[in-house]
Amino acid sequence: PYLTNQDGYFVLDLFSREITFTERAKLLNNLGIRLSETSRCEDALAAVQEAVNLRQELARKKPNAFLPEFARSLGVMGSIYRDLGNSAQALAFMRGLVSGAIETAQSGNAELSETTLRARQLLDDLQE
Repeated sequence: PYLTNQDGYFVLDLFSREITFTERAKLLNNLGIRLSETSRCEDALAAVQEAVNLRQELARKKPNAFLPEFARSLGVMGSIYRDLGNSAQALAFMRGLVSGAIETAQSGNAELSETTLRARQLLDDLQE
């Protein structure tokens, strides 16, 4: 189920069927990534912010299951803010990502190793 928006882009109709919060967050996060790749950073921020909100709620309820996805969405937000030239916001989101990755690693979930390395590199870049 796709719709065409005012710019002629095909977009997924997220309301055409019932989807879980997990699916919705994943779709919104991926949409944000694609929008940022096409320099539509403001639209990307809106999509990823909603994904962050959903994933934060999921991570509160089941940290071992959802903290990695929450941290990834924070990383995407940080990358978009960096692309917009807002280093302070990017740094805040990258710090959140690293904190989430450390918390995940301490809980025995090593799924975030690559994401953590990327976040640390982005943090180093932003702090220079």
